[in-house]
Amino acid sequence: MRSKILDNILIFFFIILLVGCTAGKDIEVKKDYILNTNNPNGLVLVHLSVDKILYLNWFNYLIRGINNEYKNAITAYNAYSSASNLSKYYEKNEKGRLALIELPGGDYEFYNWMAGASGWGSTSTMESTDTFSKKFTVTPGKIVYIGHLHTNVYETGEGNMYQKKLRYEVITRDSREQDMQLMKNEWKNIKAEDIAIRIME
Repeated sequence: MRSKILDNILIFFFIILLVGCTAGKDIEVKKDYILNTNNPNGLVLVHLSVDKILYLNWFNYLIRGINNEYKNAITAYNAYSSASNLSKYYEKNEKGRLALIELPGGDYEFYNWMAGASGWGSTSTMESTDTFSKKFTVTPGKIVYIGHLHTNVYETGEGNMYQKKLRYEVITRDSREQDMQLMKNEWKNIKAEDIAIRIME
């Protein structure tokens, strides 16, 4: 019988492989980023989270352009990115983070999600069965806060241990007061007065 330590090691390497395959090109800016108003790209400040999944390894939101071919993914939660995140692995509580991403000017939407969850050595991949649409606009050389994108995921009891059928609800929140404070701690060169507020539709 394999030990719990060995199972966790195997899960760790499996998750690194999976996240690497699903996360796409890195679009997040560095902590020392300085706003350049002449940049053809714009910045998007968004809080991403998920709730009610036990043994969650990672959770990604998928982004695509509207009237263009752009597609990418951004991680809302990765259990192995920090000790704090790993401590939440056995909980069904809300998991997530604030992200600052850089995209070419244009219109976009969050339209899907993918996740990996495991327990005692078995791993399940999950994704939304239907697409949704949470739209936002990126303006070159500007920063926009688009709100808090949150998903509650519920198991239906259908499917198997490797591919489960799920029910979910996607919620948009305006948590600017909390998120602006988090932003000041994470990106010290970004000023709140430089950020426009346009909550996702």
